[in-house]
Amino acid sequence: MREQHPFKWRHFQADIILLCVRWYLRYSLSYRDLEEMMLERGLRVDHSTIYRWVQSYAPEFDRRCRPHLKSTTDSWRVDETYIKVKKEWVYLYRAVDSQGNTLDFFFSPTRDAKAAKHFLLKTLAASHTSSPRVINVDKNAAYPKAFNELKAEGRLPRSCELRQVKYLNNLIEQDHRFIKRLTKPGMGFFSFETAWRTLQGYEIMNMIRKGQVQEVNKGDSPSQATFIARLFGVVASGARVILAQENGIVSNPQEFEKELAEVLIDSPELPLRVAASRIPRPKLHATLEAENTSVALPVVEQGPYKGWRILGAYEQRIIPGDRYKNSVGQSTRIMGGAEIPTASGFHNHPIPFGLGAASLWLASRAEGLPTVVTYNNLAGPLVGVEADTVPTYFGLGIPQMLLAPHTVVVRLLGLKPGPILDGLTLLDEKGQKAIVARTWRTKFVRGDDFGPAYPLIKGMDVLIRPDLLERLEKKFNPNTIRFCSSRTEDADD
Repeated sequence: MREQHPFKWRHFQADIILLCVRWYLRYSLSYRDLEEMMLERGLRVDHSTIYRWVQSYAPEFDRRCRPHLKSTTDSWRVDETYIKVKKEWVYLYRAVDSQGNTLDFFFSPTRDAKAAKHFLLKTLAASHTSSPRVINVDKNAAYPKAFNELKAEGRLPRSCELRQVKYLNNLIEQDHRFIKRLTKPGMGFFSFETAWRTLQGYEIMNMIRKGQVQEVNKGDSPSQATFIARLFGVVASGARVILAQENGIVSNPQEFEKELAEVLIDSPELPLRVAASRIPRPKLHATLEAENTSVALPVVEQGPYKGWRILGAYEQRIIPGDRYKNSVGQSTRIMGGAEIPTASGFHNHPIPFGLGAASLWLASRAEGLPTVVTYNNLAGPLVGVEADTVPTYFGLGIPQMLLAPHTVVVRLLGLKPGPILDGLTLLDEKGQKAIVARTWRTKFVRGDDFGPAYPLIKGMDVLIRPDLLERLEKKFNPNTIRFCSSRTEDADD
């Protein structure tokens, strides 16, 4: 039976709902705080609506994230902390490993051997936990009884040791504060069920914050937000209406969303490909750092594509200004690409070469490309930038800058787009990677306009397999393929 879409019948868009839920579960905010924050950004969302979103999606966060958690160590620290529900204290059992990674959690109205045993069984059954070598607890008398029962039943290995040493539990005692500070703005819960649903969201967001999710690092907030959006099948996790209204583009957010929905095709292919192609920032080749060069195509010096040739690349670096120090920001743009000589020589400044360049990466639009190409008189860049600022086929999550090889290159080599999860790739006749694009974004900062964080450094390169480059050079003979680059520096407001 097909699973129903989690945001079906919701009045607000999925990315807005995820934004509110994620912020509430991640930061020390009340529902009314979020209501005001959304109002400042042009969205009228009642605090009770956000409360219902949290109650619906916090357990879903937990369920969808668990298969992606990293494995933990076999040294457990187990403890319980107090949570107020309806003016009464109840108990949240928690466990971390020797590195501070959360193992599991359990909410119970009682603090006895039965609750302790239930929690240990739940932790043992988790897919990301290892069988414990040692379990550290405090002096609570319930733990030895639960431990001995589990050993007698064969649930715990015989070699497992129980240590009741209070100072060894300092790690989890410190970890409690990340959950406790989130419960303070709400001043307690009004029912056991609503508390448990919310606490599931608190705990799983805390695990994501600590970098316990595969391929998402600790402290990498943009990647964490992207991971959550992908879990729910949402491409864009920002509020386009917010930015549009702040910049004076629209006065009515609802009408803006309706008009934008008519323009954009709701296709996640390109944003997903861009997200899958993201890598840590590589070291730029010395050729790109130089200006107005005319040399052979640079060689990739490290990584899985070592030895491949760089067909094109760009990078933008921003040094923010400081209004308090009265300093002006600076923006540096570096761009380079493969070219074929023209009558006047080589192009010193590679530029965009028309609309629709990005469609070369899309399997959904591959059939729309010309099947016959003429290359006898081809001159100029072999890789360029998408020139359409809002292409209608991009869908949600529009990239601001996208390189793509020339249609002639793709057709001459007989290339076709690869699987979506392989990112921006073009495959040859044998199904092997022929041209690959990589993107990177790093050093995120937040501006003065309360908008989303933006990267100080972002870039992209397009790589081609060496044997395919030789085939191209034979096709274009006697013309030779050369690499030109440019570097510009401007004041950044």
